[in-house]
Amino acid sequence: MAKEYSNARAGKTRKKIETTEISKSDKKKIQKVFKKSSLLLVSFLFLVIGLVGGYFAFSYLSHFEMDSFTINGNASEEVDFVTIDVSQIKEELEKDGKSVTIESLFSSIEIEDKGVKCSAFGVDLSNTISKQYFYREDISFDAVEVEEIDLQTAGVYYVEYTSSHFLYKTKKLIRTIIVTGVEIDG
Repeated sequence: MAKEYSNARAGKTRKKIETTEISKSDKKKIQKVFKKSSLLLVSFLFLVIGLVGGYFAFSYLSHFEMDSFTINGNASEEVDFVTIDVSQIKEELEKDGKSVTIESLFSSIEIEDKGVKCSAFGVDLSNTISKQYFYREDISFDAVEVEEIDLQTAGVYYVEYTSSHFLYKTKKLIRTIIVTGVEIDG
């Protein structure tokens, strides 16, 4: 005898979904929650857009960078590393047929240091810049603070620029200046 399996077949059953009525007060509460959350979302988006815009405005309008450095009217190739070759300047003077003395050599050298450019959101902050000079004979010596660059003393000089403005208080720019020695005949 064979069993009947006709009732064992899986069939689709449809359940009726019951809907509930939402009262007017509940509808108003739900609408308030959605209004508040959308207001928070819009506020958050404006905050993010403002932060990103402020960052790019600061990057574009604020600068703390070195300006040019010239020796006898010739601008240095790099703004943070300068070589003052005193023997080359002596040779240029000798080409003109002049007798070169120590006084005439060092009086003929004109140095123009424009320092640094410092601004925040377009406002000039050059009055907050301070400058210190350091010297060492070579890399084996420690750097010592000096008053200015002495062209008669060969060695490595460092010019350190800092700002007292709160945006740049932790930043420091250093220009390295190498002064070569020279021998004067006579």
